[in-house]
Amino acid sequence: MVNTGEYDAFISYSSRERVWVNQNLLHPLESASLKICVDYRDFDVGVPSLINMEQAIERSRKTLLVITPSWIQSQWTQFECLLAQVQDPAARGQRLLPLLVEKTELPRRLSMLTYLDFTDPSAIGFQRERLIKAIKPSEPEVVDNVQNQTIANSGNSVARSSIGRYTRALEMLRELIRDKDFDIVLAQATLAERLRDNLSDEGIYGTSEVIRAERARILHELNRLALQHAGKTFNDLTNS
Repeated sequence: MVNTGEYDAFISYSSRERVWVNQNLLHPLESASLKICVDYRDFDVGVPSLINMEQAIERSRKTLLVITPSWIQSQWTQFECLLAQVQDPAARGQRLLPLLVEKTELPRRLSMLTYLDFTDPSAIGFQRERLIKAIKPSEPEVVDNVQNQTIANSGNSVARSSIGRYTRALEMLRELIRDKDFDIVLAQATLAERLRDNLSDEGIYGTSEVIRAERARILHELNRLALQHAGKTFNDLTNS
């Protein structure tokens, strides 16, 4: 995995549904010229699973949730779901696409989202076409991306050196806590995504009191987490 936006979609599923995913999602979606990320083929060898999951979601425009009772019970898929929701908490970007594959009660945090119903075998083809349409970028999205890139390239108040230092510090902190409890790793991943979004907003729209205040809150939380679980503050890592 190398570039942000490298994939059109990442598939989050329980390993028990691998055959179903291959037959009904992976091959059909790739036949529709979509670039799909799936764990057993695209995760980097020798990299911790949590990091591979985080990178897959960061580098995919959409995350597909293959919802079954096994998916709901899996701690790994819940981690993937939470990471994806952090990126789009209000679902404005429709980055999270639930696919109900077996009848089950949806978690409360997903109940607000309209899902695609794959429980009826006779309707899978129709629902898959709806899914392909939801994944493919619309013209306004493409235009917005071009406009945002133009604004960013025309000059912004975020120095590249500062972004680079924060990025390196986040990577260092992730390595330092990689063997910690699940909740600690999740907290770091959530704060990392908030910081990236904050820097991106400043790069596109310019600095403001709101953006600076939000960054201060994020850095405060990162400093506390790093000091408690890595033995040094996030500021120390940024300046190292």
